[in-house]
Amino acid sequence: MNLKEFVNEKRLIAPLMGVPGAKFIGSDLGEMLLNPVIHVRSILKLNEMFNPDILFMAMDLSIEAEALGLSVVFEPHKHPKIKNFFVLTEENPESLNWKGFFRSKRIEDYLKSAEILKKRTNVPLAAYVAGPFTLTTLLMGMEKMKTEITENPKFVKKIILRCSELIEEYAERLQKAGADLVVMLEPIATFLSPEAFCRLCGVYIKKIVNSGRIENPILHICGDTTKLLKEMEKTGVPALSLDSGVDLFYASEILNEGTIIIGNINPILFKDGNKEAIKDLTENLLAKMKYRKNFILSTGCDIPYDSREENIREFFKVFKEFTQ
Repeated sequence: MNLKEFVNEKRLIAPLMGVPGAKFIGSDLGEMLLNPVIHVRSILKLNEMFNPDILFMAMDLSIEAEALGLSVVFEPHKHPKIKNFFVLTEENPESLNWKGFFRSKRIEDYLKSAEILKKRTNVPLAAYVAGPFTLTTLLMGMEKMKTEITENPKFVKKIILRCSELIEEYAERLQKAGADLVVMLEPIATFLSPEAFCRLCGVYIKKIVNSGRIENPILHICGDTTKLLKEMEKTGVPALSLDSGVDLFYASEILNEGTIIIGNINPILFKDGNKEAIKDLTENLLAKMKYRKNFILSTGCDIPYDSREENIREFFKVFKEFTQ
């Protein structure tokens, strides 16, 4: 599959929608993220209910961190959290589970889910990986990362590079398992200046892209990334997934025509909003992006577990009416 060719065929709708599937089959979010059978059932249910143009797996930033040895806590209906950050120093980088990463049950389960989903659907499948900068920060903890960037930048870059090499191989394995697209998640990069992004994040994403091992990489950063748009584009990814804080019309003005823009209805509205709000925002966004050929209607980030079915259906209904 070639994403750019696929986008040029027709206008697409593909919300970042994975975890609500667990709710719609009567399962807990934690069960979905820990059990590949429930993961697959949840995503298949979403495909059955809404028929999106791209099917996204569950978004879970804890997978890679836990596979490297960190402890993760699961709470009902919430995304897992890292319990204890690793005190990573120049003396102990090998204490992490680098060599056993691909033998981790979480990694094996996610790869297995991708493989089964690809066999049981005929729609392009998108999987997620943690980006190198975000994974490094998860390993160290935010406060230590801030300190180390200033006091020991060579060490930080060494770990980011190692994470990028690991993520590159993981993304390739996901692709071989069945993922047509791989979304690199760099939510923590939203706090960086354009210069710092280029130095600490962008250069490593670009390295992954330039390796040629990933056919359809997508870069997603949470929050208002307006100041980072040009640097994000310079990574060479064919598509940018932008959060609801970004004005997509402005983004379409400053980004190259060939760059695919994905976004960006506020995902919280699917939980806390109503059909009228979804309708108004979706109509306005579609009208605003009417002349942008390389645009995929989506959400700004992952739709919450307890999103309302009627709000998701309204989103798809408005899209269908607008594109008829």
